[in-house]
Amino acid sequence: MEKIAYIIPGFDSNKDRTYWKVAAEFRKKGIRARVITIKWKNRVMSDYVREFIQKTRTDNVKKRYVLGHSFGAMIGFIAATEEMKPYQLILCSLSPYFKEDLHIKRVKKWRKGLGERRWMDLEGIKFNELAGKCKCKVTLIVGSKEWKEMKERTAEAKKRIRGSKVIVIQDAEHDIAGTAYFDAVKKYISKLR
Repeated sequence: MEKIAYIIPGFDSNKDRTYWKVAAEFRKKGIRARVITIKWKNRVMSDYVREFIQKTRTDNVKKRYVLGHSFGAMIGFIAATEEMKPYQLILCSLSPYFKEDLHIKRVKKWRKGLGERRWMDLEGIKFNELAGKCKCKVTLIVGSKEWKEMKERTAEAKKRIRGSKVIVIQDAEHDIAGTAYFDAVKKYISKLR
């Protein structure tokens, strides 16, 4: 059975070589891997999800893994509940930018940095609705030193996505390239079947 893993970088981090290192870890397990570069500039989450689905639509494989970091985790999660039907999602540092998160004081402060169009698009993406549609295996990975809002989004996701599991990486921040974070992802991939 042919297998493929899609790796989706975090916001505006297509050039971070760590994602290619993650792809190499999948290849060691005999799983074909592709890093999906996203066109971030002047676009919104809905655009990113459509782009990801479009770039993976023609791959004719039986088993699909999707690993995304931060905004990349949001893209993978949303796509998995829409058109794509992956075997497993690996959501690293799932961003707290769903409709249910946008009222949080700290998240509200990030509105200007995200831009008004992007914010308006996020207001239409309801995590609780999507969680009920998620039918694949889900593993949520988060660093113990990440923002409180990110850890809360992970905890809520664990409650709402049936059968999901959480891995908390001790002493890891919001940086998949950090030694502790990358080593934990590498170890997790090494145990995939």
